[in-house]
Amino acid sequence: MAFTYSVFDTTPANLVADLKAKILLSSDWSNPSGNVVKATTPLGAVMAIDLAGTAAPTNVGWVGPSFYRTYATSSGTDRLDNYGLFWKGASSGTTTTVPLHVTLIAGNTLLWIQIEGPRAGENFADTTPGSFRQTLALSQLTPYFAADTTPQVVLIGSSQHNIGGGGQGLTYAATYVRVSQNVALTSPWVTGHLMGLTFPQDTDRWSTVMPNRGNDGSFYLSPYVLFEHQTGIRGRLTDIYFGGVNRSLNNADLFVQAHTVGDILTIGGNTYVVTAPYRGTGSNTWNAGGGFGYYVNSGLSDWARSPLVAVRTA
Repeated sequence: MAFTYSVFDTTPANLVADLKAKILLSSDWSNPSGNVVKATTPLGAVMAIDLAGTAAPTNVGWVGPSFYRTYATSSGTDRLDNYGLFWKGASSGTTTTVPLHVTLIAGNTLLWIQIEGPRAGENFADTTPGSFRQTLALSQLTPYFAADTTPQVVLIGSSQHNIGGGGQGLTYAATYVRVSQNVALTSPWVTGHLMGLTFPQDTDRWSTVMPNRGNDGSFYLSPYVLFEHQTGIRGRLTDIYFGGVNRSLNNADLFVQAHTVGDILTIGGNTYVVTAPYRGTGSNTWNAGGGFGYYVNSGLSDWARSPLVAVRTA
């Protein structure tokens, strides 16, 4: 099959092997060497990740995967390290016993790895509501300008300095994304930000400016547009859309929540699932986010808040 959509449970000790097996269910992806998986987008860009990378997953998180701008039979170019995921704030438990809940989507335009730590009632859950959820994604960039002729991909994830016990607090830099090259093709993995119809971040409440709602009364998904820091607007993520919010404390915002987690949508003849890529734990809601948008008020206990994102599954 081309696109594959998997929801499964694992542990940090088995994560790399399980991710590799699920990714390779997609005929778009191959395994050129070791734990490296690779796909070529329809526009000709390379998505390549070494799942083992520089360090194995631990009971706290996974900052070991390596990303490559290109990858041949046994070696790649322009490796990027220190991006990964964080799923627990406490160090209790072992790599063989911490339960992880994974959503994996792999196709020729994207790779989506969403991992949630122990849930409420499970061993080693951070708090009564459960543990952190974060998402790591690679997406084809659909360019907006004719001069942007060399195909690129965008990496959305968490950098190492924002992950780990005691260091998991988000900063403005935690919303950065990376594009595999700048327009001039002189620098790999340059930084940028994603934007929708509204900037997907607020200190307390979302949607007070009615994002994604038209004057015809309809609710619209909007593309995530890449604003590269060196050269400005580049284009959009090909098959990932901003869909509003999962939770807001502002009652006036509720009417814009046209979609909920798990909704299946059809866009342009393709199938998408609506998901919440982030969650915090208790008062640490400022941990719930990244490049797709996040909440930054650490004094609130609404751990379920997150942007809603529609991701292609078929």
